[in-house]
Amino acid sequence: MRLLIMKITNILLYIKTIPARIVFFLKFIYAKPQYFFLLVAGTAGITTVFVLPPFQAPDEHTHFYKAVQLSKLDFKAEKISDMQVGEYFESEYGETVSQFSYMWLDPTKKVNTQTFKNDALVPQTTSPETFVKFENTAVYPPLTYIPQAIGITITRIFKSSILVEMYAARIMILMSWLTLVFLAIKTIPTVKWGLVALAVTPLTIMLSASSSNDALVLGFSILWVAYVLKLRATPVISRIQLVLILCFSILFGLIKPPYLIIMLLIWIVPSANFQTIRHPILVKVACSMLLPVVIAAGWMLFMRDIYIPTNPLADTPSQIHFVVTHPFSAFKNIVSSLTISPVGEDVILQSFGLYSWLAIKLPLPLTILNFIVVTLLLFSRKEGDTQGGINAFARIFAGLVYFLICFAAALLIYLSFNKPMNNQVDGLNSRHLLPAYYLLLISLGGILELKRNSYNRLIVGCSLFLVIFAVAAPISILMRFYIL
Repeated sequence: MRLLIMKITNILLYIKTIPARIVFFLKFIYAKPQYFFLLVAGTAGITTVFVLPPFQAPDEHTHFYKAVQLSKLDFKAEKISDMQVGEYFESEYGETVSQFSYMWLDPTKKVNTQTFKNDALVPQTTSPETFVKFENTAVYPPLTYIPQAIGITITRIFKSSILVEMYAARIMILMSWLTLVFLAIKTIPTVKWGLVALAVTPLTIMLSASSSNDALVLGFSILWVAYVLKLRATPVISRIQLVLILCFSILFGLIKPPYLIIMLLIWIVPSANFQTIRHPILVKVACSMLLPVVIAAGWMLFMRDIYIPTNPLADTPSQIHFVVTHPFSAFKNIVSSLTISPVGEDVILQSFGLYSWLAIKLPLPLTILNFIVVTLLLFSRKEGDTQGGINAFARIFAGLVYFLICFAAALLIYLSFNKPMNNQVDGLNSRHLLPAYYLLLISLGGILELKRNSYNRLIVGCSLFLVIFAVAAPISILMRFYIL
């Protein structure tokens, strides 16, 4: 009896401490935004991994094929005709993808749970090989497919089904993205909550939970922006930091070409900080322009014989001729597609409330509220925060780099996916511009200084909404594919 009373007493004492434990946990989370991010994005991300039906992220099936190719240590696809580039895989790959293609871009279609169970439980066999097409991803460098390829390789050891391979690829890319953003939040000396807000938008969560390579492009971009701000606040850049700058330069030469422009941010780091080297200007030129451009150009030359337009109506040589002979018209078409045109309006809405095959929408009030919350956290800083030494030159230069990346991404789609002389950039959507959004942390971050108490209240209030927005992603996907 006495032992029972002691146990009950201990339980009551523990219950009494729960409020204090919760307060301590919340204080810890708010003091360390990277752990808030890990908790919210990790929970929403792993939920989305399993709630999002197979191959329902934008072009996920072709990204998956690219990862499968890399898992077989094959780096170059085959071109079997002027309109077909891909590889020969076991027939289960194409058959499994085709089982779920009926839902692409059709919001009325739901998951066939019986098909899902059958495909998930059937192990892969040594079936005859068939040709699968993935011309849109075949020319990409393999770097951003390494995590997915590792996951696929591990599951193949156990002769798992194609769906299990896909889920392994999703989990590996999610873990990689979470790690990169966690390090970025820990590294950045200012506007940490602005970075968190940009990293947990519904579209970003969805991309990070797919087998697409977009998540790694986002992760590397956000880590580089954070590292540049850290370098600005470092009086003497060490040799190890110089090696890391070199690694970033090589890395951005091995992802999608428009995003290597982000290496130009090295120019906002004062030359006086490079005291360990004799010619800092030469280092900046080499790391921001020469090295990534040479690497990207080398890869494009290696892949030039398998490149084909992803849109049958596209005529890249004719489109290049139009851009060269009518530069002002082409410039107007591209800029309007980024801003005031219907395409531009869609891009803005997609950034804060649209995902899957661009067919799942958050309610408009939630989308607007998401935009407001992200803007508030981006603009605000606590009284006494030095903003990592961000000055007017850094803000203007980062804004210019932001525009160049957006323009380059739109121009590439305009040349490779649009019919000649098109008056807008068809095919442009917000996921193509997401890596550039993180430059807003420099160009607009922390421009509004708040009193400490006001800032803390803002963080508490906005963080609750960030949780809602992050949770809204898997819930909306669940409603779209399974319930309504």
